[in-house]
Amino acid sequence: DYANVSGNIVQNNTGIGISLTSTDYATVSGNEVSNNASTSGGIYLDTTNHVSVSGNALHHNQVGIFANAAVDGAISGNTVDDSYNTTNGYGIYLVENANRNQITGNKVIDSGGAVKNNGIYL
Repeated sequence: DYANVSGNIVQNNTGIGISLTSTDYATVSGNEVSNNASTSGGIYLDTTNHVSVSGNALHHNQVGIFANAAVDGAISGNTVDDSYNTTNGYGIYLVENANRNQITGNKVIDSGGAVKNNGIYL
């Protein structure tokens, strides 16, 4: 809880770039996250409360930002480009009880897959 993940370069991993699980009141900001192979995203939030994801640059991840059961958070001012996997591409993807999140001022470019192209998917 109360974590601050900022100013990192996270790239070329076979899994998730940055992952927060069961975390409250955290900030993920100013990171460069690229070429991470997990379908769970460049930045992955799972069962989080009051987490802010802002000012990050995400390039060439299968999913840019993936939030599962993330509540009362904010996703703002991020640039997400070229999120792609073989089926469905997502720039910002919120699922499974992701409630009361503010999504503002993000730039999502060229998110795609062979079946669906999704910029921001709620």
